[in-house]
Formats: sequence, C-alpha cells, structure tokens
Amino acid sequence: MRPELAVALATGCVGALAAQTTWTTHGAPVPPRVVGAAAAATLGVAAVVLPAGDYDVHFAADAAGKPESLRFVVVDGDVVGLAVERAAPVAATAIAAHDPAWSEGPGTCTIAAPERRDYRLVVTFDATAGDCGLIARRRDDDNLYRLDWHRDRGELRLARRVGGSRMELARAPLPPLSPGPHTLALQVHGFRLAAWFDDAQMLTELDGALTAGDFGVAWSGEGPAFTRFVVEPVAAPRGSAALVRRDGAASYFASAVVSAGHRHVLEIGLDWPHALLPRDADGVEPWLLQPPAAPTCLLADWRDSLGLGGIGELGPGGRLGAELRWPRLPGLALQCGLVRALLVTGGGEAVVGATPALPLRF
Repeated sequence: MRPELAVALATGCVGALAAQTTWTTHGAPVPPRVVGAAAAATLGVAAVVLPAGDYDVHFAADAAGKPESLRFVVVDGDVVGLAVERAAPVAATAIAAHDPAWSEGPGTCTIAAPERRDYRLVVTFDATAGDCGLIARRRDDDNLYRLDWHRDRGELRLARRVGGSRMELARAPLPPLSPGPHTLALQVHGFRLAAWFDDAQMLTELDGALTAGDFGVAWSGEGPAFTRFVVEPVAAPRGSAALVRRDGAASYFASAVVSAGHRHVLEIGLDWPHALLPRDADGVEPWLLQPPAAPTCLLADWRDSLGLGGIGELGPGGRLGAELRWPRLPGLALQCGLVRALLVTGGGEAVVGATPALPLRF
C-alpha cells in the first residue's frame, strides 16, 4: 500500500472514531429518549454511541412526576451523562384493546368514568395504521376534550366540544417520525391540559369547561391500532440534569422546577452524607455521633472561579447552563466529585433545593 494512502486511511479512521459521543443515564426507571437531527435513540443500562450534533432529551413519567426535557449541543468526543432523582416506575393501570369495559362508538372507544377528574392517558400506537387520538372528561359525544394526531398534516390538535360546539384550543407541528411505535399522552389536571408526543411536551392550555368524565381512544381508518393504553396519576414536573464532559472541561445543563426569580449556585461535592465514622464489631456506630453534613469541595462564586455561569439567575422555565473549568493539577488526576446546582431564593435567604447530581472525573 502506498504511504500516502495508508496515512489517508488512518486519518479517516481516527476522524470517524472522534466523530462520536457516548451517552449514559442515571436514576431514570424508564430509559429516556434522545432525539437529534443526526440520530435518535432510547438509552438503556449500557452506554450508547451517537454522532455529534444538537439533541433533545425527553424523560418518561415515573412515580415522582415527569422530568423536564433538556436541549443542548454535543461535539466530537463528548461523554454525556443524564440524571434524574431516583424514583419508582409510575403506577399505571393498563387496559387491553379487547377489554369488555370499552364502549365503542363512531371512531372512538371509551371507558365509563363519570366521576374521574384528574388523570394522565398514554396510548402506544402504530403510526402507519392511521391517525390516533385521546379523549378525556367525556360526558357524551357532544361534551369532551379530544387530542388528535394527524399524520398527513404532521401536527397535534387539542380541542373541546361543549354542547355540540367544537373549539380548537391549541395545535403544534410534530417532528419527523422515526420507525417503530410512538406514544401520545394527554393529562387533565384541574384547569390545566397538557399533551406529549414520545415524551416531548407539545401542548399546554388552560380550560375549565369540563371537569370530569370518561376517557378513551379515537382513531381514523378501519379501527383502533393501539398496542397499549394506560391510565396514570397526574405527573407533576420535576428536575433533570445533563453533564457533558470533554478534555479539561465540562458543561452542566439542568431544568429546575421553581418559581421565577430563583438563583442557582454550582457545587462540586462528595457523595458521603457525613464524615467516616468507626464502627464496632457488630456494625453499630459509636455513641459519639456527628450531625449529617454534605461535604462541599468547590462552590461557584461571582468571579466565575469554577467556570462561566456557575452562579446566577435561572433562565425561562427554570433552565440553567454552566461551563466548568479546572486547573491541570496532578492532585486532581482521577479524582471524582458530584456536580449539581443548589437552588437559592432570589434574595439569597435560603437554599430550597438542588438539581440532580452527576459524577465528574477530573
């Protein structure tokens, strides 16, 4: 082989290997969805390799709520970690397609629940079999909320019918469809209506015309093509975080569920809840106990000593992004800390919470 050809092949192989990012997840009982222009994947226990680019991360609901979605950019060679606080899987009631409790009407199947007020409906369906939708708080065919997915139009529509009169409440365009099954979710909680497609929130609206009623599935075509239908408790929003690690630096992204005006302070700490204490032969701590403490190694300040954006006011929707930098000191090599953001009231009076923590190896 000619030397110049060998060099070209080697350079191409190195470039192909570098043009990758590695993804892992922590704490989520259901694997999150990662969607980008170049690729899409569902994360599991093992690490997933994806090309560089812009990505959206969508988490499924669990027993503690629905973690907020994240959006950020990764470049060649980045190592990405995603995290939510640990929780059990959501307590869902599955209703099979052949269950005798269904009442079938023209293009609809409903379950009688005249007193049910607040709930979350999730249907898994085949996108090639026709349009699909969800029905909530139905009193009769002239009084209901309806969420419709229109494949040909590429959009979601949320509407209500009251006294036979239809009113469209909201609509949103859908991203390009990927192969395989998709999920559609509709949540009714008091006056608040919200809709998700593949765990990405698409619509939110306030409406109080209907307060309780039946729920079900709607479709167009020959018949219902859903493979799974579940009824879940209302999922309150909760925090999520991502740490993007690269050589000598890292980026921390998070979404915090707090009211506007709160601030964040980035922290690198240890995972020990208190100092190491000796124990006797039976494994019991000695009588001299110390109060719990969360050891803090580094804390952001207004001088950006820990990196850019380490301290400041949360952005719209409780979002934050910070860049971490650290000196190349021999003592830091192979050391590991937990990165999170403390959530502080606007005036600095109290720490009211923290975002999920992610491990960072220096």
